[in-house]
Amino acid sequence: MTGEHVAAKDGRYFETTEALTGEPIARVAAASADDVNHAVDAAAAVLAPMAVVPAAAFSPAVGAAWLADARETEASQRLDRELEEFLGSV
Repeated sequence: MTGEHVAAKDGRYFETTEALTGEPIARVAAASADDVNHAVDAAAAVLAPMAVVPAAAFSPAVGAAWLADARETEASQRLDRELEEFLGSV
C-alpha cells in the first residue's frame, strides 16, 4: 500500500512462469499469515484517514473537479514563480 517492498517473513518464495513458454516471470513471496496480517495493517493505516470522507466524494465528477482544482492551483503557482523570475531579471 505504501509502495514499500516487504520480504516474506519466513523467507519462502515461489516462481511464477509464463503459461505458454514456461519461462520464469517473477519470484514472489509466499505469504504466511503473518505477512497477510502485516499487509492488512499497512492497508488499514493508509485508508484510515479516508474513513471520514463520505462515499459520494469518490464519484468520478468529484474526482474530476478535485483534479481540475489541483491543476489550476499548480498552474497558478507556476505562473507566479515565472512572473517573479521575469520581474527579477528586468
